[in-house]
Amino acid sequence: MLLLQEFNYEIRDTKDAENPVADHLSSIVCTRGTKGPIYECFPDEQLFIVQSNPWYVDIVNYLVTAKLLEDWNKHDRDRFLHRVKFYI
Repeated sequence: MLLLQEFNYEIRDTKDAENPVADHLSSIVCTRGTKGPIYECFPDEQLFIVQSNPWYVDIVNYLVTAKLLEDWNKHDRDRFLHRVKFYI
């Protein structure tokens, strides 16, 4: 806001068919009322967090323990050993 105070600007609103997105958003009725507290976190915010291991986890585990995962087939082991030789 302090940055924008340096400029002289005018905000103009277009109505109806010229700007249907803003018209639709302005016509949404708020069902919660405005007298309650303002919450800074959203209930569904945690749904968008992706928990996954980084790509190098298997390589680091192999370099530390010198053991491969048991559920890999021969092709997966060969491909992994081919990739890991660049990090040894």
